[in-house]
Amino acid sequence: MSPSRNRRVWSAQRKLAIVLESLQSDRRAAEICRREGLSPPLLYQWRKQLMASAESVFARRKAGREDPQIVKLVAENQRPSL
Repeated sequence: MSPSRNRRVWSAQRKLAIVLESLQSDRRAAEICRREGLSPPLLYQWRKQLMASAESVFARRKAGREDPQIVKLVAENQRPSL
């Protein structure tokens, strides 16, 4: 059996920065991967995950589910003032 290798743990912020750079820059994905020490298939997997979840950013909220911050502000506005 081969000894187990330690896997790198990437933060969500770092993943996003790498993916956005690969999408926005003129650099090739392979060049970015070499610099960051990750494999190109992993970068493409992260891109796919980002694109799959991007729709939820622009989706409308469902009728029964309100933003908790808005609910709190509405409640504060409805309280009688002294």
